Amino acid sequence: MLFDTDQYYVELHNLQYSKLDLQQFLESNDFNWQLYWLPEWGNSQEYDETYKNHYIDISNYTQLPMLKKIVDQLPELVRFDQMCRFKKFPKNFVHGLHKDNEESSWSNKRKAFIHIPISDNASAINFYNDQKEFVCKLNYTVPTLVNTQQYHIIDTPTQIRTSLQVTMPHHFEWKEVKNLILQHL
Repeated sequence: MLFDTDQYYVELHNLQYSKLDLQQFLESNDFNWQLYWLPEWGNSQEYDETYKNHYIDISNYTQLPMLKKIVDQLPELVRFDQMCRFKKFPKNFVHGLHKDNEESSWSNKRKAFIHIPISDNASAINFYNDQKEFVCKLNYTVPTLVNTQQYHIIDTPTQIRTSLQVTMPHHFEWKEVKNLILQHL
């Protein structure tokens, strides 16, 4: 049976980025994950103090040419309140089944984001329907637009996994942002 995955995710093969530039930036000696920790994450039950070195927010993406190059490829309508977030999931990190506006306090309005793999060992994301039954699995190999209003869970990483997430503006529903991006790229 053929399954239509575009209500869950859409791979963005035409979005250009330099994986090497992102890797080098994150590995640079002057880069400090903890400097970019958002204060509200300290109050979130699912992210305790031990994970402060694993999530960073770069809201002013124009300061980093490699991020500006990525965001400038997106339609202007979805660029104005963009948030770029680097994520470094530690080995064996577990994040339960969720929808982003349901349980995730730090992104409670996010409806979609673009996932850009940085490390070579990206963990798969599993999607579920509203009855919480498994629907499909996505192994990230290219930038991918993800519908965060569908139940999903990340496979437990067997190694440290880094990625870049570009959050789409909160006022766009999945179909709107998907159509805008697909028409533009």
